[in-house]
Amino acid sequence: MYNNYIFNILSFCSNADVLSTMKIVKIIINIIRTIVPIILILSIAFSFTNAVKSNEDDIFTKTLKNTIPKLVTIVLIFFIPTFVNIILSITLRVPYNECFEKATTEGINSAYYESALSYIDQTKNSLKRSDYQSAKKAFNNIKDDSIKSSLQSEMEKLEEYLELQDNILNLKVKFDRDKYKEYYKKVESIEDENIKEKLLLTLATVKNGAPLNIEPGIHLLTYDGMEYYEIVPPIPTTNMPLLIYLHGDGEFGKGFYNLATSRVSNYFLNGTAFDIEDFLVLMPKGGNQNNWLASGIPEKIIGLINYKLDDYQMDVDRVILTGHSRGAIGAWGIANRYPDLFSALIPVSCNPAGINVSNFANICVRAFNSSHGGDEIYYRNVTANYISQIQSIGGPAEQIVIPDATHSALLNYLLSDDTITWALDQVKQR
Repeated sequence: MYNNYIFNILSFCSNADVLSTMKIVKIIINIIRTIVPIILILSIAFSFTNAVKSNEDDIFTKTLKNTIPKLVTIVLIFFIPTFVNIILSITLRVPYNECFEKATTEGINSAYYESALSYIDQTKNSLKRSDYQSAKKAFNNIKDDSIKSSLQSEMEKLEEYLELQDNILNLKVKFDRDKYKEYYKKVESIEDENIKEKLLLTLATVKNGAPLNIEPGIHLLTYDGMEYYEIVPPIPTTNMPLLIYLHGDGEFGKGFYNLATSRVSNYFLNGTAFDIEDFLVLMPKGGNQNNWLASGIPEKIIGLINYKLDDYQMDVDRVILTGHSRGAIGAWGIANRYPDLFSALIPVSCNPAGINVSNFANICVRAFNSSHGGDEIYYRNVTANYISQIQSIGGPAEQIVIPDATHSALLNYLLSDDTITWALDQVKQR
């Protein structure tokens, strides 16, 4: 308890505002110690002068008697602070004049400097305006320009961080993706890791997801012996949607590795898809049998999807399955087997085969077909039949027919902002 008392005394005497007050008190005390004794001495001299002039013993004796209290007062005014300091030093071992000794211009500047430093550290930990205002108040009270200049850059950085935080929070009121990306780049350039982490978490509140420590771009990975490409958006976070693309015949076998530079990858990496929203893209390798529904392949794909949903804590209510040609057939088949997993299905240029229509009552389906050539007309007609059956049970399905589009050109309608926007807007109906 005693040590805490000592600490509180010393802390009290390190407070810049207290020292400023003490400086004023010190001036007042010095004035009193100077003026009052002078007045008393003049009073004593005046009294004795009158007593001498009166030439009466009684008046002289009375004047002498009245002089004694005045002399005692003079002595006390001079020495009471010293007596109090001695007594406190002996009994409490606390020099009461600690504050008075520090109550100089240099001491006050030093105290404001230490206070500003403390509030700067506090602001870095809290990123609160109130803490920054306290730091700014202490900073502005420093009268020594050389001391003040040493904190100038820190104060300017804090102001920038707080302004950046305010700008980020304003995105929660009115979201602007370009601004979001701009602020994200600024946060990434911050050298202070503690500040960077806090602002990244603030960014995450705007996107309703925490930052993920994965590198944006395309990566060739393996899951359960199955290779796949993963395309990570510029700003990966938890709770982002997942899109799975199943390739066509041309990418089975060794052709799979062409996907890294294909128009599919190029659209996601260099196009405007991620300007709509950040989401993860998976492009698994279909094996060598030109059949996505061959034994074991659907199970691996579902395993991969569930692994990513758990590992990245993704939005389980926005899982989009897409495919082109043979991949579209696979998409129909896998969605048919696992209807509860997918929020949207986008099959391009194929026809469904052997599906149970009732499994698609709660999957938003948008199928693309063409009227170009015999095969495309066949795909269109078979798909139209299934879409009609799904609609008849209340399923949210539609077919979009692109006149005269070739089998390959139809893929462009999947790789469009309109289609991706539609897909991201679909939330799983449970």
